[in-house]
Amino acid sequence: MVFNTPVRGCKTKDNVTVQIDVCVTLRVMGGDHEGDDPENVYKFVHMVTAMGLQQQLTDAQAEAVRTLARSVTHTEVFGLRSVSPEELVGAQGPLFSAGGAPLTEIMELANEGGPNFGRQDSELTDKFGEEKRDLEGEHDAMDPIEAGFNTETGASVTDAMRDRLNVQFKRQGVEILDVIIQQITLPEEIEKQMSQKTMVISQNAEQRMQQKYDMLNLSQMEGIKTLKQSQGEAKMELLKDGEFDALQEKLKLQESMARGERSWREIDMQMHVDVDMINAESSLKVQRIQDETTL
Repeated sequence: MVFNTPVRGCKTKDNVTVQIDVCVTLRVMGGDHEGDDPENVYKFVHMVTAMGLQQQLTDAQAEAVRTLARSVTHTEVFGLRSVSPEELVGAQGPLFSAGGAPLTEIMELANEGGPNFGRQDSELTDKFGEEKRDLEGEHDAMDPIEAGFNTETGASVTDAMRDRLNVQFKRQGVEILDVIIQQITLPEEIEKQMSQKTMVISQNAEQRMQQKYDMLNLSQMEGIKTLKQSQGEAKMELLKDGEFDALQEKLKLQESMARGERSWREIDMQMHVDVDMINAESSLKVQRIQDETTL
């Protein structure tokens, strides 16, 4: 059987009113389990009765829940809930290693830092890096440890409530199998404050990451600008070198053309001289032949 009992008006240690919804699973000890007695069924139906059990459970749970709420503050009350064994192991992780640092080392830093310890932008951040802080936000370094303690406490609370209720109800033939804290409700204003704190942490982390992105983007833009400038300068230098080489080749070509033209003129002049010499020799031979013929 399942029995739901929301307990309202519970005061925490710091006088904040909370509502805690508790669910109890129970059975009448008249079955085949060891230690069961079929007479318990008769006792439940005719002596305890469903209405009587409901009233007893309501009163017993209300007293237990109010006592429990009074032992914790409103920031710790959300740790008072039922957890699975796997979740409990996960929650105990921060008790042994928080933020990647051994718990003993963190506690030493806390003792050395005194009341100023707790901000992650302290020695702990410098030592274990700020990448995790950027992703998770800047919060109290003891928060993971406190959350682990609260969850571990909440896991043991339901077992203690079950054992305490069994002391009262097993004598009446009813066994409490499990006590489950289903929901814890704080005043809307308190919940809003806690939510705002979480939002501020996320917003600060977002701002830091945006700032890093802007700086990285600016650095990349400056790098691109510098690269373009260096490539432009290299291009201009190559163009100037090319123009100089072209000018040198042009001068060489002009010099070669001048030498060719000079050679051609020398050849042409020599040709005219040779032709004139041949013509003169021919004229002289012709004159001699004519003179011999006349004689």
